[in-house]
Amino acid sequence: VANPPRNVVVFLMDTLRADHVGPMGHEAGTTPALDEIARDALVFTRASSAAPWTKASVASLMTSRLPSRHGAEGYPDRLRESEVTLARVFAQAGYRTCAVGFNTWIFNPRFNLTSGFEDVFQVFDQTREGGARAEAVVAEALDWIHREPSKPFFLYVHIIDPHEPYVPDAEYRARFVAPYSGKLTGRLEGPGRHTPLRKKDVSPADLDFLRQLYDAEIAFADHM
Repeated sequence: VANPPRNVVVFLMDTLRADHVGPMGHEAGTTPALDEIARDALVFTRASSAAPWTKASVASLMTSRLPSRHGAEGYPDRLRESEVTLARVFAQAGYRTCAVGFNTWIFNPRFNLTSGFEDVFQVFDQTREGGARAEAVVAEALDWIHREPSKPFFLYVHIIDPHEPYVPDAEYRARFVAPYSGKLTGRLEGPGRHTPLRKKDVSPADLDFLRQLYDAEIAFADHM
């Protein structure tokens, strides 16, 4: 008897650095869940993104094509209609397909990055500054799984917690962030402004503070 088809989940943590996760040697304890998975998994240690920003790199993930080929390279660009996406391949193989998450570059229909998905849910949760919390995204994904038990599925989950602004829950802030008396907050300081300081004015203490806030966000995402 042939083995039944396996379900496939792509779980993407937006703006997660490799050097801030346990399998790559980070010792802050940010990723216990990922560490456990990695112990019995195939881990790629020399993988790199196809682009330095979300839309172009995720389009490459979905198509196995470079940004110069798939078309979603610049801010106004749209993934070409002719591109064969991972979701289309799974759908043709009889899988249910769903994309769940928060990031306008991915879930805005004008950019076509959810091409081929049968169900698409952009999660709007206003309890986190800067986008939906991982908790809300994962809850939506689990609800979809529980509603779709009859067929194998391909599920894409996109969470944004490690992306700035850095606004971790109090529990995770207490675990990872040391007392700090500088000018930074981790929040956005205006459109396109991540800090109120110029680069030359950022101190080592400021950088440590931001790194600790970042680790706290990663730890929450890992828990989810």
